[in-house]
Amino acid sequence: MRREAAFRCSVVGDLHRQLEWASADARLRLLDAAEQLIREIDLDRGYPVEFVTFRLTAWKSDGDDVVETVAGEALLADLVTMIQRVSRRCALPLHIDGSSALLLDDVSRLLGVSQRTLVRMRRRGLAMRYVQCNDGRLRLGCRVDVLAWFKSRWSAQKQAGPAMSIEQDSAQDIVDAAQSLSSDMSLPRLVDAMALKFRNRSASSIRSVLRRGVDRGDLSTPVQRRLRDRDGQFAWRADRRGIPVRDIAARLGVGGSAVHRAVIRWRRRQIVAFQAVLPPALIGQDVGDEEALSPACVNVFLGQWSDAFVLSPQSTDIPHLEAMLVAMHVLRRRFGVIATEVCGQPAAGQIDRAETDLRWMTQLRFRLVMHLASSLTETIQQWCSRAPETLSLDMQRVLLRRGLAVCKRVVERHPAGEASRLAARARVAVDRNLAEMTVPRSDLATSRLRTPPTIPLSVSEVWRDVLPDPAWIARVDTLLPSQRELVVARWGFCGQRPRTLQDIAHERGSTVPALARAWVTAQQQLARPNRTN
Repeated sequence: MRREAAFRCSVVGDLHRQLEWASADARLRLLDAAEQLIREIDLDRGYPVEFVTFRLTAWKSDGDDVVETVAGEALLADLVTMIQRVSRRCALPLHIDGSSALLLDDVSRLLGVSQRTLVRMRRRGLAMRYVQCNDGRLRLGCRVDVLAWFKSRWSAQKQAGPAMSIEQDSAQDIVDAAQSLSSDMSLPRLVDAMALKFRNRSASSIRSVLRRGVDRGDLSTPVQRRLRDRDGQFAWRADRRGIPVRDIAARLGVGGSAVHRAVIRWRRRQIVAFQAVLPPALIGQDVGDEEALSPACVNVFLGQWSDAFVLSPQSTDIPHLEAMLVAMHVLRRRFGVIATEVCGQPAAGQIDRAETDLRWMTQLRFRLVMHLASSLTETIQQWCSRAPETLSLDMQRVLLRRGLAVCKRVVERHPAGEASRLAARARVAVDRNLAEMTVPRSDLATSRLRTPPTIPLSVSEVWRDVLPDPAWIARVDTLLPSQRELVVARWGFCGQRPRTLQDIAHERGSTVPALARAWVTAQQQLARPNRTN
């Protein structure tokens, strides 16, 4: 039950976003109020938004006009989802103050259903919270009083509804058919073979039956080796270069699902490593994400992934400098929240959001660094008493790399509300860095280049593998129109900000799984144009 449903009611979604920086006591009070409201909801009625807000927060607006109502069925499902999401940040111990919660195994046993069926029961009002177990890990559990109310209200409908588990005879038929096949078949291949024979059963049901057969000893399947971190890195880089998952799985000797899990684990490990090297966000908690990321100057006309830093006296005039600083720190703050919340096997949507914020933050930082090109050039000229273009090639390259590294650190550590002091701080930092070097002699050989050396945007970045390859920009025009629009929006080409698959699906009115399949095809065509059709 790690995957959580999206909110269907805007009022519940807004309350969830407002609780992001609330105290633990405020979150616990809202959880208790939500559980109490669930017991009073009628699925066939509509509830005013003001009523829902008052029952959850005890706050009432000044106006008396009812503007919007929400359906009882949608409100019930959203309250259960909000309880699960909010409880992750304020999880209580499993046993506290004489009360206790039951974990998933105990809940499924008491209700007489499988854990998969518990996911479908959430829409009926089965509210579950995250609790902290004795080993320190967070697991989903259900309070005893909530479970007792749920059983008393929905027991009649559960008995009248169709059975959700496979009958024993059908399960035994699947096991007998699997025993007749070769014993060297892996469990995924065995599931595919049984799915073709028992078409009235889903693949997930067949997989559960075969796993129980393996646990009882009725079936013997080869043990699939566990992928190491090195294998996850290999699978991630191969997938980034457009190699199909089936080819990666064949190379590693595992199934496609194991490859996907290994890639997610490696991407999660990368995010944790990036979190350790990034400086903290220098912005107050009162600045909201939507407010800071909505200005046009932080969404369009951003740095191209093929741009390069040049040591020249020309400077890039950046309007709305303070807005870009605020947006960069807000993205850093949001990235830190995701990096600290990802669990051992996080959802792909969480990883996608963190990586997208990192790309967006890199684009904003590069534009801010380009704004300091004039200050860097003037400081170097004062240090060596000559124009930087007259220095030797090696000296220009050294000064360019050192100056770019210093400007990056200045931008990352500069407070969001002091945009007017950014250039002055950059000059001081570059001057201190140059004081450690020896001034080049004026009689040394001058540069014979007509153009100074450049450094690409993604060079020396710790998270370079998360950024798009600059060579892909030249191949965008070779894609189909639908693929080109998806790639441009996903990676942030043409000066646009990058977007997650969920953002693109919301804008197009599509679903994330359908868009993910189209993205895999487009990325393979982009990364390996000569190997795909």
